[in-house]
Amino acid sequence: MGKASSDKHLALFAFVVYGLIVFPKALGYVSKEMRRAFLRMRTVVVHMDEKPF
Repeated sequence: MGKASSDKHLALFAFVVYGLIVFPKALGYVSKEMRRAFLRMRTVVVHMDEKPF
């Protein structure tokens, strides 16, 4: 029961992030600088995840 609730919260969070990133970009509200900053931040997170401990 706890896992299902957690999955729902994770799905809701994913949709919120998707909406905050994709829809404003489609409407032209996100500047190129913000998009570049987000992509750089995402790249850093991906590279940190790839490092073994």
